[in-house]
Amino acid sequence: MRFIEKCSENEMVLAFLKAELDSPNFKNNIEEILKIRGLTRSIIDKANLDDSIENEARLNCLNYRGFKDKLFLFQGFPFNVSWERAYLNKKEIGNLKYANYPAWVKLSAGTRLVANGAKNIDIIQVGENLNSKVKAVEKRVEGGAVFSKLILVSKNKNNDLILVEGHTRATAYELAKDFLQEEIEVIVGYSKDLESWVWY
Repeated sequence: MRFIEKCSENEMVLAFLKAELDSPNFKNNIEEILKIRGLTRSIIDKANLDDSIENEARLNCLNYRGFKDKLFLFQGFPFNVSWERAYLNKKEIGNLKYANYPAWVKLSAGTRLVANGAKNIDIIQVGENLNSKVKAVEKRVEGGAVFSKLILVSKNKNNDLILVEGHTRATAYELAKDFLQEEIEVIVGYSKDLESWVWY
């Protein structure tokens, strides 16, 4: 992995929302929250990270995943996370670990490694239509589609990189590696207290 530069939590929140706006699983949730709050997609599609009001609005939108209140996906997630942008070599994708979520653990035969999840995509059927969703994204990758940055976390630079956002994409990338550029951009968060995260 090659470091680019440090980034803010606001940039991570924006990348998370961009990714989920492109996801059939979560797109409707975000659009409904925007509608309720009297906002439009422009705060995500044409974001101004220098605008504190916009940043707060996006932070509130991401709370449907529990980010602000440290609930749901973010239950126990530490507050003291330092974020950075980096390039991940496509050969490193298979070494990423899934969050400790049952369906992804099962797909990877208990290893949580993306490489094993990809190998098992036609062998181990798991719930939530994950297998077919991965295959659909794989086809999009092969067709040249460009996606939002994967979001990863680790205790430090010597520990495993764990997916927070982008499990389906990472698995599809591993399956369609020949269609990727040599490096993909990611956002990585580091915290020594990461073990408190429920999905660690």
